[in-house]
Amino acid sequence: MIRILLFGPQGAGKGTIGAMMVDKYGIPLIGTGQMLRDAIKEETELGKTAKGYMDKGNLVPAELVAGIVNERVQKENKGYILDGFPRNLEQAEMFDQMDDVDYIIVFEVPKDMSLYRLSGRRTCKECGAVYNVNPDGFPHPKEEGRCDKCGGELIQRDDDKPEAIEQRLKTYQRETKPILERYKHKVFTLDATLPVDQIFEKTTEIIDKKEARK
Repeated sequence: MIRILLFGPQGAGKGTIGAMMVDKYGIPLIGTGQMLRDAIKEETELGKTAKGYMDKGNLVPAELVAGIVNERVQKENKGYILDGFPRNLEQAEMFDQMDDVDYIIVFEVPKDMSLYRLSGRRTCKECGAVYNVNPDGFPHPKEEGRCDKCGGELIQRDDDKPEAIEQRLKTYQRETKPILERYKHKVFTLDATLPVDQIFEKTTEIIDKKEARK
């Protein structure tokens, strides 16, 4: 079993590298947003409760998010790649009660690169696939404004706009980075300004070397 947490500021490329790791290791990439949607779709008890908050436009409480994360990770007997949880020390304590972790991969990029990458990010309105329309963006849609997978319209999410990005980066520095001190013996930090293939190679090298020693 391989259990991986991905960390890094928005725009660091966690989703891109995570998706590439899915193919290599045969374990799912899961994020809190998708887990919430899955729990609601499957009509689990926690999903029904979460839907009640979301339908009213309220944030889902941390304890409820932790319950949904736990509900999902316990299903994965081969491991998982988790993106988006824990986001602060309170959630880290909750995570410690539900599972252990083998690797924490931290992708580091300067603020200006995060802003640039996120400014080009587009999300499929239908299936949720993510693209980047910048000249050097990856993955780049084959047809402008359309999803390669389902043909859906590509949109810029409100939280990918400059004002929202600034706030999200501040939140990451303030709340998420302290988690890394808690798990420092499992943290591996990578330069995420490198080309995607090099970041992926360095990421898998860390995991493969340690797994080979088990």
